[in-house]
Amino acid sequence: MADGSWWIPLASSALGVAGALGGTWLTQARTNAREDRQWQRQRIDKLRDTSRAAGHQMGPGRPGQAGAAIVATQDLLRALSHAVDV
Repeated sequence: MADGSWWIPLASSALGVAGALGGTWLTQARTNAREDRQWQRQRIDKLRDTSRAAGHQMGPGRPGQAGAAIVATQDLLRALSHAVDV
């Protein structure tokens, strides 16, 4: 190699590594956001199903006792799964 041509492969490989890391980060961020939305939908559906099964009408902010326990358990599991991912 000539004296000035060593930086071209180095810059090219640095861009490749940066692109791979950036792509991985972007994929993880979007996946986490999608999973958060899915957890919220599942939580609401579970509350509705539990409230209907218990014969309660679900008002704003008033889930049934069983629904609150299920939601608390799901929140705990979600926090633990995020702790394991990190």
